[in-house]
Amino acid sequence: MEAVEAALRLMPAAVVLDRVLPKLSAPQVAERAASRTRRRRLVRLVALAGPDELGEQRELFVACVRQPVDPDPLAAALDEAVRTRALLTRAVRAAILPR
Repeated sequence: MEAVEAALRLMPAAVVLDRVLPKLSAPQVAERAASRTRRRRLVRLVALAGPDELGEQRELFVACVRQPVDPDPLAAALDEAVRTRALLTRAVRAAILPR
């Protein structure tokens, strides 16, 4: 849970989660992060797992990268997460800041 809290507090562009973690699974972490804050959509989650391994919880992640990890798909997923984050951030700022 400390990692979830840190991610929501620090607001990185993306977080890469292995499907199996010591205390929680990647989908459990994603669900807890989603329940914590409205800002959660700004933290893009990438799962180190195949989409079929996540089932219905696939929708919690912006991308899935199969293991063993090939650096090219992971880099592409992170690039997309950063681009999406920038677009979302601009949209939020435009919605809340006076013109």
